[in-house]
Amino acid sequence: MDTLFFVLSKILFFLINPLTWIGILMILAVIAKNREIGRKIGIAALVVFLIFSNTALQNKIMRWWEIETPPVDAISRHYRYAIVLGGMPEFNPQTGRLVVERSIDRVLHAVVLYKAGRVQKIIITGGSGRLLNQGWKEAPDIKIFCCRLGVRPEDVLVEDQSRNTYENAKFTKALFPYDREKVLLITSAFHMRRSMAIFKKAGYHFDILTSDPIAGTLSVDDYLLPKAKALDNWLILIKEMVGYGVYRIMGYL
Repeated sequence: MDTLFFVLSKILFFLINPLTWIGILMILAVIAKNREIGRKIGIAALVVFLIFSNTALQNKIMRWWEIETPPVDAISRHYRYAIVLGGMPEFNPQTGRLVVERSIDRVLHAVVLYKAGRVQKIIITGGSGRLLNQGWKEAPDIKIFCCRLGVRPEDVLVEDQSRNTYENAKFTKALFPYDREKVLLITSAFHMRRSMAIFKKAGYHFDILTSDPIAGTLSVDDYLLPKAKALDNWLILIKEMVGYGVYRIMGYL
């Protein structure tokens, strides 16, 4: 059942991509036999593009969705475990190197707390979220990254079988007494809403720390000019919202 859900979720996330919608509308506009219908579909494609490439609109809704916490320096309590959720890097098989994105900030937060003595052990949870090529696992490489930043190998625990947030919570249970120990849950601001609900449903006790918020300050051109970055951020936002709804239907949160 979990595998079927994983496959269907990947298909769904492709279908909810605003670029998919724009592409389909543009194709329909070109192949429409009726010129007037084609023109209307083309206008619809343009409207969809202008909406989803508008940074100001995307920023407003993202700010409502994201959960932000005080900065890492504000953490004063000591935690035996910090759980860092996966989904941070990609592996480039041609170069044999990790390609990290802004979400790597999750790991950096955990390392900062570790070095400050606020966290005793870091748990990295994340296998492969790819539909194909499940061979590469994320968490072991992130452990190496942590160790290169000065974390002792014995202080980094790895869960490398999970493919999504639900499985993060499911498989991490085996690494520590999750039902007795209060942990620090670390993930990106846009991902925390869904993560909190899943880990609470799974029986964890936790405080939260969010990283790399997407919503930020705006400039004048963010209101006026279409931007490709807004399309990327909309995909992140829609994916999280739809994921939250689907997970609720499935009983995962």
